[in-house]
Amino acid sequence: MSNGEATASTLLGALAILGGRGVWRDGLPDKLRALAVAQPEDEVFLFFAGHGTEENGRYYLVPSGALPGDVSRAGFVSDRDLEQAVATIDAERILLVLDTCHSGAALQSQPGERLGPLDNRGLAQLAYEKGILVLAAAQRNQAAWELRELGHGLLTYALVEEGLRDRRADRGPVDGSVSAQEWLEYAVERVPDLMVRALGSAFVRGDLSDPDLIRVMGSTARGTREVIDAATLQRPRAYVRRGAPPLLVMGHAGLQ
Repeated sequence: MSNGEATASTLLGALAILGGRGVWRDGLPDKLRALAVAQPEDEVFLFFAGHGTEENGRYYLVPSGALPGDVSRAGFVSDRDLEQAVATIDAERILLVLDTCHSGAALQSQPGERLGPLDNRGLAQLAYEKGILVLAAAQRNQAAWELRELGHGLLTYALVEEGLRDRRADRGPVDGSVSAQEWLEYAVERVPDLMVRALGSAFVRGDLSDPDLIRVMGSTARGTREVIDAATLQRPRAYVRRGAPPLLVMGHAGLQ
């Protein structure tokens, strides 16, 4: 991409085009491996929104055509598949977004495997070594919510509709452009708020960014009062290595 505007426009266009198409297991790894032609000066965005699962410490994408309950996992794409495909990409700037349930498992360690500085394995180790930016929609034990009225999952809505279209991710500093770090940090902070709204909460007590927050109080759409354990709120997980090459998602010219 020649500039941030083209990067953002291409991203939004790809999401719109691919939104109605299935991603099939038989074709996905080959398509990922085709990115090996990328040059060091290129910028590569990998964005998957769909089903995901975690089994025995391993994260899996579940593309259309694969059954989430398939114990053989024959139709799944594992974090190891992703790792091997991304390892062939020579681009210095790579961003991977996983808007699926249990996607935080892709950034967790597994006994017996080589650990990196973040006590991570596989894909996360590769992210550290190559400076890849990774955003997972939820923790390893969490679902990733999707709301019909938003037209997206909470993470995709925060990233695309609010972060880019509404420019809300331009904030540190507000300078007319959105860096990848700003973009990811905005989504990490915003998704729990969106989930509170989805649950019909009237107000929030405490700081949602505080991991020690005990509970959130609200009223459901049914009009009954209930207490929501803050630990159940969907919380994305981001990995941004300090010193990684800067990546501009949206430039000063904005989106076309």
